[in-house]
Amino acid sequence: MDRYNIAGVIIGVRGNKIGKKVMKNEFLLCEEKDISKEVDLKISFCTLEEIERVFKPKYYSLAGKLSFNDTDFMKKDKKYNYCVKNLFVDESTTELYINFKSKSNIQNKFEKIVKSFVRNKGFIDEEKDLEIQMMNYSLFWCVFQMVLLKNNLSFIHSSIVDFNNKGIIIAGTGGCGKTSSTFKLLEKQQTKYIAEDFGILGDNGMVYYNPKLMSIYQTDVAHGQDRLSSYVKNDMLKSDKFFWNFNKMMKGNPMRKISPSKLIGENKISKESEVNKAFYFARGANKNIEVQDISRTEMTERVLHASIRELKILFEILNNIHAVSFGDNQMPLLSDIEEKMRKIYYKAFKNSQLKLVKVPLVSTPETLLKQINLIE
Repeated sequence: MDRYNIAGVIIGVRGNKIGKKVMKNEFLLCEEKDISKEVDLKISFCTLEEIERVFKPKYYSLAGKLSFNDTDFMKKDKKYNYCVKNLFVDESTTELYINFKSKSNIQNKFEKIVKSFVRNKGFIDEEKDLEIQMMNYSLFWCVFQMVLLKNNLSFIHSSIVDFNNKGIIIAGTGGCGKTSSTFKLLEKQQTKYIAEDFGILGDNGMVYYNPKLMSIYQTDVAHGQDRLSSYVKNDMLKSDKFFWNFNKMMKGNPMRKISPSKLIGENKISKESEVNKAFYFARGANKNIEVQDISRTEMTERVLHASIRELKILFEILNNIHAVSFGDNQMPLLSDIEEKMRKIYYKAFKNSQLKLVKVPLVSTPETLLKQINLIE
């Protein structure tokens, strides 16, 4: 079993080579060699028959695509089936079983190439297909959030850096300028990367490195950050670069995923840091950048709503479960999860400087960072 450590949460992975390789690509720099540590989340890539042996349904929803019992559920998606056991049971190891629907016929491969061209994603092999489908908010990271909550940690939709040995959180909804500002800040020698998109925050006020693949868009590269421009020009695969340039020529906003350690280097990564400042970026109709102090309560509520919306797939599953079996299962209400996240955020922000930044629709990362006094 391969083992990984993210924010002190131990993940064990077993099963087929493709699944294990996807995990290894995602969790670079997080290998856990101490086999004595208890696993918090066990992931098994397996056959459908194995899932059916460990999971006994009690109810069905979505025409049978969702089935569940008192504590566990199974979901059948286009690309894979998966079952989650003990996700909401404290003091128990969460188990995630994944059956990837692999097809190798000629027609399927032809369709995959056509779809790849249409979507400008580059040629997608089986491994990359699994990575795209599974390692996002539709499966793994939603499950991981529930495991984090068991350990007094929580996902926060933000970018996080260590700046002069102090943790800086830049939170907000998609497209608010988090990523482009983070990469501008990373040009500074005293800045180290901790997270982008899926931050991990503890109720002790600490933030932790997340190896989750970074999503790099043309709009980020357009701001001229050295490392992003160098990656597209020199390091991107030729096939990916073709689709990237084609999409850009068609006025699109191409995106690629890449490991933080590969993009910015291991020496620019910090494993953890104590939160010193937290900024919430919000796009507005204002012509100039506006910065104001906000209360711990307001910051908590803002980041809660920004983060909850990224977990919508899991919340839809829970809504279906409660709609079918209200009062006859041990799974939490959505309000229970929100309250756990709220308490962690509120406690974590206790000793932090908290700012609301109203960002004009058109602004540069450099101007924005100067306005909030992070660069001169």
